[in-house]
Amino acid sequence: MKEGGWIESADAWQKFVEEGDTNRTHLLDEVMLRLCGDVNRAVILDVGCGEGRFGKMLAELGASVVGIDPVRALLASAKEKGLSRLARSRGERLPFSNGAFDLVVSYVTFVDIGGFEEAVAEIARVLRPRGRCVVSNMTPISTCSSGWVKDSEGRKLHWPVHRYFAYPGGVQSWRGITVMQHHRTLERFFGAFLRSGFLLREYVEPVPTPAALEADPGMADLSIAPLFHAMLWERGSF
Repeated sequence: MKEGGWIESADAWQKFVEEGDTNRTHLLDEVMLRLCGDVNRAVILDVGCGEGRFGKMLAELGASVVGIDPVRALLASAKEKGLSRLARSRGERLPFSNGAFDLVVSYVTFVDIGGFEEAVAEIARVLRPRGRCVVSNMTPISTCSSGWVKDSEGRKLHWPVHRYFAYPGGVQSWRGITVMQHHRTLERFFGAFLRSGFLLREYVEPVPTPAALEADPGMADLSIAPLFHAMLWERGSF
C-alpha cells in the first residue's frame, strides 16, 4: 500500500465525496466551520487537504488557504476546485516557516498520519503565537472496534470496544476505498497537543440533527456510538 493506501484509493475516494459523504455534509461541516470562526483574511493551512473540498469552503469565506497532501491525484483535484497554493507533503514535515499561519485545520486526517506526534509538533511550529488548530478525527471508540454486534435478524445490539490500550490500528475498506487507519487512545491524542504547548478551548462529540436524520436515517447510529469528535486548540504564546 502506497501512502497508506491513498494512492490506490484516490479515484474511489473522489467518487465517494462527489456522491455525498453525509458524515461530512450533515454532521462535521457545521461543527468544523463553527470552530474555525471568522476566517476572512486568515492564512490557513489544511493538513491532508485531499480533494480540496473543505479548503474550497474556507476560501469562499475569504481565507487564504494553503493545502498539503502526499497524494498527487488528490492535489490535482484540489487545484481543479480553485485552490492554487498546494504542496505535496506529509504532516510530519511541513515545508513552511515558523509562525506562518493563523489557523491550521485537520479534517479527519490524523487517523491516516503515521507520525502523529511529529505532525502535531509541526503544526505548533508553523502556527503564530495564539494561533488556532481545528481538528476532527475518528474517535478511539470507533478505531478499535470491529463494528456493531447484531442479532440473528440483523438488529444492532451494541458497539464493542476491543483492545483499546493495545490495538495499533488496521486496514479498513468501504466503497472501493482501502486504507490504513491508526488508533490512538484519548490520552495519547490529547497528550500530543498538550506537550506541544496547545490549550484545549472546545471539545465536541457531534450527533446528527433532526434535519440530518431526515436526510439520511442511517445516521441514527451516530446518536448511539460516537464515530467522530472535533476540537479547537490554541497555541501558547511562546
